Amino acid sequence: MFRKTYITLICLAFLSSLSYSENYIIDPVHSSVWFKVLHLNISSTYGAFPEPQGVIYYDPANPSKSSVEVEVDVSKVNTLNPKRDEHLRSADFFDVQNYPKARFKGSVVEKTSDNKYKGKGILNFRGIEKEIEFEVWKVGEGKDRQGEHRIGFEAGFTIKRSDFGMSKYPPPQISDEVNITVALEAEKQK
Repeated sequence: MFRKTYITLICLAFLSSLSYSENYIIDPVHSSVWFKVLHLNISSTYGAFPEPQGVIYYDPANPSKSSVEVEVDVSKVNTLNPKRDEHLRSADFFDVQNYPKARFKGSVVEKTSDNKYKGKGILNFRGIEKEIEFEVWKVGEGKDRQGEHRIGFEAGFTIKRSDFGMSKYPPPQISDEVNITVALEAEKQK
């Protein structure tokens, strides 16, 4: 009996020492995906894809085991100009009739400093998949008014429009490079 109890305690101590991922469901109300593109080499135009959906798998003890899955409804693009938004939805740009969603799956590769990491992932946009390298910052975490645990991350990366089949209006009309910022707040899954 003593031996079984001893072995059980050793197993429990080992299992408790293992790191584990905590699952967080992205809160679409407090999250967004932003883009910035240079127009005529004169000024930047900004836009957003509101209400991203998905899940963050965060391992605080071993961040390199952390990952994220995000999906946005591209048809909800908002640049604060309805005419431009309609043009962005067309086949000239996002082609939302054929590709209404964009998806990203990524994981942390290394910790670079306190709450800062580098990662890699696959962006699926307009039916084309490309590997993306990104930087991510853990913005913060804590309890909300209902006592639920929340966590926030912000990531940034750059893509080329031409890599995703958007070659109309070449530079300098519209820059090929597009800066993306992903700001996510997520609630710990029960």
